[in-house]
Amino acid sequence: MQNPPRTLLQRQFNVSYYDEELLLPEHEVFEVDSLQKHALRQDLLGMDPAVLTDYARRQQRTGKLPLHNMGTALAGHLLDEMAELRAAFSSACNGRSSEEVVIDLPLTEGRLIGRIPGVYGDEFIVVCTSSSHFKYVLAGYVRYLALLASGRSLSFVFITSKIEGLHRIDAGTITAAEAIMRLDRFVQYYRSGHAAYFRFHPNLAREDFEMLTADHESFTDQLESLMENDRNFDFNDEYLQKAIGHGFFSKDGFDELKSNVTEIMRPLAAYLPALFPVKKKKK
Repeated sequence: MQNPPRTLLQRQFNVSYYDEELLLPEHEVFEVDSLQKHALRQDLLGMDPAVLTDYARRQQRTGKLPLHNMGTALAGHLLDEMAELRAAFSSACNGRSSEEVVIDLPLTEGRLIGRIPGVYGDEFIVVCTSSSHFKYVLAGYVRYLALLASGRSLSFVFITSKIEGLHRIDAGTITAAEAIMRLDRFVQYYRSGHAAYFRFHPNLAREDFEMLTADHESFTDQLESLMENDRNFDFNDEYLQKAIGHGFFSKDGFDELKSNVTEIMRPLAAYLPALFPVKKKKK
């Protein structure tokens, strides 16, 4: 559900804009893009600064960092840039080791099988290093539901560079039965997205769902303005661009879009209100 356009385009039409095998550099890397920086930040999150040089050399050999001092300097810059986020993560972990939980969960339509890392004692901790956090908190929430549905009693802790603090859903807030019910619903959405576009985008929850309170014409105007803004990346995605060309945000499907976003994201906004701030009014 993080990216319904990508689900349909990849599964039905074998379209892949970010295939790592296709994007391997054929020449020396001189800079890294935002996706590569995101991956690097995830690696650096809990890293001991003493091993940074060795890490940079490994990344250089695989073409993920520029060669020589340039790559080491970039890794060091990213590490320094993440000082507050790393401190918040370290505080949340509180010296506890990460556990990977095996999931094998029977649902109404099949089974949910996989492994979920990031469990520290009685807490499931998710860290977002991106400036746009909605899809990451949604992904963390779905994994949290799977952990609860499997019988684990855990709190959910979300940390983002964009909004200070440890954002929590305390253990016991959502029951195992509620978690299973929501996962069943999400699986239905996921399956439907293999046959046709599932009209949903997590970033439409921005600024307290303001874009969804407007009529379709106003919604389209706001969307186009955001897409033309070089400093905003909420809707800057190749798969979404293609889907919009196919009518993903059309007037005919606008009510369905609003309903889906509201059903999926409103409960999260209730649990974690600080992550869904209201738009600041201009003075």
